[in-house]
Amino acid sequence: MLLTLLLYLVPCAAQNRNSEIQKNGIQLTLINDTLFSDVGFTLYKGQQLVVNEPSVYNYYRSIQSRYTAIVPEIWGKNRNFENQFENYVDSKKNRAAMKLIVPGTILTIHKFALIGERKSGKFYIVLLKSGDEYYKADIALAFQLKELSIPK
Repeated sequence: MLLTLLLYLVPCAAQNRNSEIQKNGIQLTLINDTLFSDVGFTLYKGQQLVVNEPSVYNYYRSIQSRYTAIVPEIWGKNRNFENQFENYVDSKKNRAAMKLIVPGTILTIHKFALIGERKSGKFYIVLLKSGDEYYKADIALAFQLKELSIPK
């Protein structure tokens, strides 16, 4: 019975925790299912975002499909990439899914996750959905590069 009580209390406590990080000059704070920033945007589960033009010719630096895997920085920061999110393993499925992302595509926020390592920095990944396809985005990088925005 004690084990059952502990299994119930741990997820409840985890859901109410607040977490705060500084990324790309943007202060982000996650409270329950809402992500607050110090630059004026607030994001919540179920909210829609619009895809803008890619920051690099036909390439989104802050958006990936669910078929990618971010490479861990085992031996320190990879100097070939400005952001840890950009260092990922690519696949044919990823390239096919990314062809569906064009300016004007509407993505719905499905989930927030804090990932990364303490020594190289943590960042928020937002799981986004469009139709049957899922994508992930480094939300601070996406707003800094203006690859995602809140529809007006």
